[in-house]
Amino acid sequence: MSEQMLLKRADLFPLGDIPPDADALLIRDGRIAAIGRARVLSKNLDSSARVVDLKGRTVLPGFIDSHVHLAETGLQRQGLDLSPAGDIDEALEMLSGAFPGRSHPGFFRAHSFDPSLVREGRYPTRQELDAISSRVPIFILRRDGHSCVVNTAFLRHCPMGPEIPGVELDAETGQPSGTLRAEALERARACRHRLLGDEDRREAMLQAGRQAVRRGVTTLHAVCGRIDDVDLLSGLEGKLPLQVVPYPNTTDVEAVVSRGWSRIGGDILVDGSLGSRTAALMEPYADRAGECGRLYLTRGQIVKLIGPAHNAGLQVSLHAIGDRAVEELLTAFEKVLDDHPREDARHRIEHAELLHDDQIERIARRGLTLAVQPAFETFWGGTGGMYARRLGPPRVRKTNPLRGLLDAGIHLTGGSDSPITPIDPLAGVAAAVAHPNPEHRLSVAEAIAIFTAGGARAAFQEHDRGLLRKGLRADLVVLSRDPRRVAAEKIGDIPIYMVVCGGRVVLDENDPGDAAGQAEKK
Repeated sequence: MSEQMLLKRADLFPLGDIPPDADALLIRDGRIAAIGRARVLSKNLDSSARVVDLKGRTVLPGFIDSHVHLAETGLQRQGLDLSPAGDIDEALEMLSGAFPGRSHPGFFRAHSFDPSLVREGRYPTRQELDAISSRVPIFILRRDGHSCVVNTAFLRHCPMGPEIPGVELDAETGQPSGTLRAEALERARACRHRLLGDEDRREAMLQAGRQAVRRGVTTLHAVCGRIDDVDLLSGLEGKLPLQVVPYPNTTDVEAVVSRGWSRIGGDILVDGSLGSRTAALMEPYADRAGECGRLYLTRGQIVKLIGPAHNAGLQVSLHAIGDRAVEELLTAFEKVLDDHPREDARHRIEHAELLHDDQIERIARRGLTLAVQPAFETFWGGTGGMYARRLGPPRVRKTNPLRGLLDAGIHLTGGSDSPITPIDPLAGVAAAVAHPNPEHRLSVAEAIAIFTAGGARAAFQEHDRGLLRKGLRADLVVLSRDPRRVAAEKIGDIPIYMVVCGGRVVLDENDPGDAAGQAEKK
């Protein structure tokens, strides 16, 4: 006997094929079987069918977060959050108070420190961290994930001298200060992976998956920092409460092809971030004379990576934030596509926060997908935010130009870049609708589409999910209120009532035994 569920008295969001008078959705064997009037759909229900009276609540396609560092998100929840620190002394006091019981045995992790928000405007020094522990490695990640600070014990596990790009030196001693960026940061991340075990990473992925479901996510695109993480994800099939599309963040095209995977990248870095002043800009930073950030890959190196991947039929995705980085990546894509045309490759640029009009036109012409994070504007946009300090008045008005991107015909997919900002599509929708620059704002329907249909298309899954349409996967989120009928700044506060993934209820606010909810609340 087939499994059936009828959602009746539903406010069906107009994203898909919704008959004008429809007030119900029928699910059978994990798929949307019919959309129409409840009195009609209920006539042929099995006796065992579940009938849910939504009492006018709003049904949307399940949210898709198209850029999540899954293991990182879970691991961060296990570390110490330093975002409340107002000065270095407070940060050190928080570290000392939590040490050593708040982290992996023999390795202490903290996150979300932002030097620009503490009174001294700097990181703790290596010596200040050594005073907390000279034996246990300490690793503190910046809020944007593009720089860190470590103690001497960590450097014993991961030796790095001044010859490594990104190792900051103490002005007085000439020795490493403990602050690491660029290549040095990537080496530190690799060392951190070695200090953690696979079981830690599996549990972190499970925690992050439960967290995502709590915010209405039924599919996420997981940026896997190691090929091994894709294998770990495969071992979690059936345990995660949602669907995961892995993006192996490697430059090893041969390894990806040999495993039969269809995509490569997700966060291969062309540059860094605006917060760490490592995003590559065409003009200098407004708050650091003469500094234009960093290119981590040259145009030639990008072509050598994406050329073979493109020719192998892979979807390719790289990270570029600043206008100079976007230019290098875009030009490389143009060369590869000109040399070896391929229909509907759907290559992706992740972030693309600062763009010029000619770049927008070229991105549209080449059919590239932009994976955008609207919530960045909530955290750092506007005239008083970090973007304004880094870029100055003229350029801050150009960041994340969502309206212009859609109007140009560019395919957008929405994400969080978690743990940089939380997995929370409704917060992303609110940010897109209330963009601090009014000319860049989207309508509620457009914003929801980039977190549903846009995410499905970005992973070649538009024929399987992302819309309310007969035959598609029954991936649904039920909201307590229609986001079109609340103030933009309140959209992120709408309670999530139910989440259905593949026809299975994975979150039900009426069910005190709900597994995802209980796990998240612990």
